[in-house]
Amino acid sequence: STHKRTLPADQTIADDSNIPDITDSKTKQTSNRIVNSQLAAQFNTILNQESGKENEKGKMFVRENQVDVNFKLLEQKTEKTVQSGPNTPKKPSSSAATASQENTDKITNDTSATDPNTVSSPLPLHKLAAYSGWSVELTAGPGYATTIVDGETQFLNIKKNSENAQISYALGLRANYQISPMWSVQSGLEYTKRRQEFSYKLPESLQISSRQETRTETIIHPVLGSITRDYEVTVYDSSWTAGAEILSDNEFVTVSIPLVLERKIYEHNKWSFLTKAGVLAGIYSSAKGSMLLEQGETVSMDNTSYKRIGINSVTLGLGATFKASDRIYLVAYPKAIMNINSSFEKEINFTQREIGFFTDFGLRIRL
Repeated sequence: STHKRTLPADQTIADDSNIPDITDSKTKQTSNRIVNSQLAAQFNTILNQESGKENEKGKMFVRENQVDVNFKLLEQKTEKTVQSGPNTPKKPSSSAATASQENTDKITNDTSATDPNTVSSPLPLHKLAAYSGWSVELTAGPGYATTIVDGETQFLNIKKNSENAQISYALGLRANYQISPMWSVQSGLEYTKRRQEFSYKLPESLQISSRQETRTETIIHPVLGSITRDYEVTVYDSSWTAGAEILSDNEFVTVSIPLVLERKIYEHNKWSFLTKAGVLAGIYSSAKGSMLLEQGETVSMDNTSYKRIGINSVTLGLGATFKASDRIYLVAYPKAIMNINSSFEKEINFTQREIGFFTDFGLRIRL
């Protein structure tokens, strides 16, 4: 009778010389050294069950799952013929083995798509997700931002009391490229708007004014009689004027390009925890509202030299992603942004660096 030899999927035949003669299996197998007695017993059981059946079909075992394979269809798929003798099976070609393994892996994950007798349809390779190392990310979130000012102590106290930070906002559109399972690089565009309430009451001032008055003087002389003349005098008036209160809603807008390196630090089930660090290259910035100078004057920031371009900020973040699907991840990423240089040019007599804490919420989509 004709027999067909079936091996588990994770077993490969390295040399045809080691293949026992199935015609006299009991005699030939005892002469070979048995490495795994459990697999040897399973092989003998399968061999006895398959004795006398057609050679075009066989069984493949992947872990604990059994898959029926039609070798003739695999031969047509790989355009190579597997010729089996009446007693000794031939080693399948490498391309046939590869096709069989891919088909087996797919069937193991989706047994409902497998015919109980044969695999009669082309391999469903179009259903396999193929990802590049790229992903895109869109985020938005609130934050809190303030300033760090260096200057004369009395002035700093007055300036600090005149500024009150408000809720700020950040938007981001980034492209990520995964360079390894743990590391990725990131760039794109980031938009931040820092909001601030400015309130300053000018100190009371003493107003001194002067005016000219004409006065008449009469002189009575015992001989000459009365003499009258007019003359002018300068009169000074003084008054206190209450200081006016200046109110303004300040806005600081920055658009920058992030150059960031990100690392995955922990992964569990669908959760991944990440950290990132990098620099921000500003390409646009603007400031609107009022500010206080060291002389006690208030000026409009529209007329000041607010820095607009250059690498002037660093960022550091610690966040998490949740895998919603094979391609879509939910992102929550708290981060800090701090200026490394003053926000104003040198003609301002103090240095002001901005620091903000934001939390980005959004989506990351794999491409």
